[in-house]
Amino acid sequence: MARSRKAKVADVHEIAAGMPHSTCTDARVYQVGGKSFVFFRTERRDAVDPWTGEPYDEQPESP
Repeated sequence: MARSRKAKVADVHEIAAGMPHSTCTDARVYQVGGKSFVFFRTERRDAVDPWTGEPYDEQPESP
């Protein structure tokens, strides 16, 4: 089945949460049996796409 758009963060959360025996710690790391299989990087203002050099469109976390 072809996809018509890129996956969004919400899609990743939905799929990872639906995996058997998965747990999520502070909405950033999904684990099964103590082994991480999905983790999200910390947001940064200076983060850029390594292929295009374009800055990622993200807002810094509130302190």
